[in-house]
Amino acid sequence: MKETVIEATWVRRVYSNDSIYLGEVVEDDRHGNGLYVFESGDIYYGRWCRNKMSGAGKYIYKNG
Repeated sequence: MKETVIEATWVRRVYSNDSIYLGEVVEDDRHGNGLYVFESGDIYYGRWCRNKMSGAGKYIYKNG
């Protein structure tokens, strides 16, 4: 088995559309565990893979 160690860094980012990401980044991509608050107020928390929601996570709609 070949293993590559990727070091993740935790960040808090506020984007120009006022959405917020709090979580791990690798090579400037959302990657690992993180929470994203969308401009609409919806929230996703869970796994990310290269800026895409991936695997286990939960999406919560602002209006329930």
